[in-house]
Amino acid sequence: MKEVRLLGSDTSGFKLGALNGENNKDYKWSEVKDVEIVTDGLVITTDGQDIFINKQWSGWHKLLKEVPVGYKSFNNEFVSHYFSQMKGCEICGLKAVVKDECLNCCAEVWGEEVQKSYDSKEEYLREEQLMWFEPEENEYPDINNRPDDGFESWTGWKPVITDEDIRSYSYD
Repeated sequence: MKEVRLLGSDTSGFKLGALNGENNKDYKWSEVKDVEIVTDGLVITTDGQDIFINKQWSGWHKLLKEVPVGYKSFNNEFVSHYFSQMKGCEICGLKAVVKDECLNCCAEVWGEEVQKSYDSKEEYLREEQLMWFEPEENEYPDINNRPDDGFESWTGWKPVITDEDIRSYSYD
C-alpha cells in the first residue's frame, strides 16, 4: 500500500503527493473504485492501487466529508454521525471536540486535569487562544472561527482575547 500526503480535496476529488511538489497527482472521485475507513485513516482504492490517507494529516476530516455516496465499503451514515457528535471548542471555536480533545487545535477541554495547571478557566482559555491565534511573522492577528479542515464553526464561541492582546503577546 502506497503512503502519501494529502495536499487538498474538494467535492470533485483530491490531490496527493509530496509536500515539496514532487509526484503530485490529482484524483477524481469518478476514478476511485472504493473507500474504506480503517483504524488509522482511509484506504482509497483506484485501478489496482490502495492508497492510505493517515487521519493525523491536515485535511483528513475535510476529505472524509467529501467522499461521495456510493462506495460499498464507505459508511456515509457513520461519517454524518461522527461529525454530528462533535462539540464546540472554546479555544479555536470550531465543532471539533471528541473525547475532551479538539481535533482541530489539539487543546484539551477544561476539566480536572487542566484545572491543576491554571488558576482559572479564563486564564487557560486566554493562554491557549493567544497561542492558537498568534500570527506568523509579518501577518496581522485574525481571531475567527471560520470553518476549517472539514470542521464547522461553533455558534456558541466567544473569544476571550482581542487583536491587541495578540499583538502584545507576539512581542513578548
